[in-house]
Amino acid sequence: MSRQMHRSKGFTLIELLVVIAIIATLVAILLPAVQQAREAARRSTCKNNLKQIGLALHNYHDTFNRLPAGLTSPGVPEKPGWGWGASILPQLEQGALFDALRVGDVPLRSLYTTTATDQVRALLQAPIPVYRCPSDVMPELNSNDWGHPSTGRPFKVATSNYTGMGEHEGQVFAYSGSGPRWRGVFYFESYTKFSDITDGLSNTIFINERDGGPAANGQNFRAAVWIGSGSRSSNEWWAVGSNLSRGDLGINVDYAAAGQNENLGKGISSLHKGGAQVLLGDGGVRFLSESMDIDGTLSRLCRRSDGEVIGEF
Repeated sequence: MSRQMHRSKGFTLIELLVVIAIIATLVAILLPAVQQAREAARRSTCKNNLKQIGLALHNYHDTFNRLPAGLTSPGVPEKPGWGWGASILPQLEQGALFDALRVGDVPLRSLYTTTATDQVRALLQAPIPVYRCPSDVMPELNSNDWGHPSTGRPFKVATSNYTGMGEHEGQVFAYSGSGPRWRGVFYFESYTKFSDITDGLSNTIFINERDGGPAANGQNFRAAVWIGSGSRSSNEWWAVGSNLSRGDLGINVDYAAAGQNENLGKGISSLHKGGAQVLLGDGGVRFLSESMDIDGTLSRLCRRSDGEVIGEF
């Protein structure tokens, strides 16, 4: 028997290169599909988060016959105040955190200080999964637009990806000497009742997404925080950047690219391709296209009682 009959066959260099090329091609084909599947799962989780928030808001309304305020009175201008996200903690199975913070009983301004204890800091930095969209890239702690230059930012607080729709009217904050001026559901001392939403719950945005993804010039969309607002200010900057939104600023609009950094992180935004999800008053969650007409359908959905009811959208 010849020695050639006992020689084991191997792959030639060309055969190896062909195999590698085939594998690379399969990866190139499959990777986008895998990424799309992962994003679909993240978007589904985000949708479930909004549904849970919707149930919590309805349970709160059932209990108190009104919705929580978008921002409670800090008592002192340019000081932190509790927001809607802190008010519904018990309805989100976060009653222990609510009780530990004494939301509504102790002013937030007395907790968020340079002398805050480690225990208080940990409470204000507590991550709440239902307030985070898994598609977002923002760290767990957020300092963007939190606090105020006159009072400083002693430490970062927990991030949220959901804000209450305020929809401003003119260049005033949620409250002025003549009373509330915002046309959305959540604003300063709002305490909106379902009966106040005359356009119908299914036609009114309650909560929307806000991401912390990249924007132009090294900026980011800033995301939000769940505890409330860093201050109450006459130009409405701080509350909107913290836990409220303006519908007139569109969806996924990068205002840093337009040189309007003051409007960045005040509108509706997400890292879901093509738009963002919103929670309607009836508990439904809808995906709104970033190309939606700001002055038409979007603005109508953001207002609670402008008399313009949307049909299909």
